[in-house]
Amino acid sequence: WLDGALQTGAISKGHFLFRGDPHAFPFDNHEGIFEANLTLDKVLLKYDPEWPEISELDGKLVFQNRQMTVD
Repeated sequence: WLDGALQTGAISKGHFLFRGDPHAFPFDNHEGIFEANLTLDKVLLKYDPEWPEISELDGKLVFQNRQMTVD
């Protein structure tokens, strides 16, 4: 859903960390670390075609191995 949900916007800051064997990704057994911390500005979110869109969102998107957090 994330592919189509974020319609427009910008990443003003970002930090990526990938440590470990790429063949072991997504590191379910703690063989490595994957993190992406992104600061988003003026995002247009269209979660579902039947829901109203939300515009001018600012926030943070964090990926840690298989987990995703949005603030």
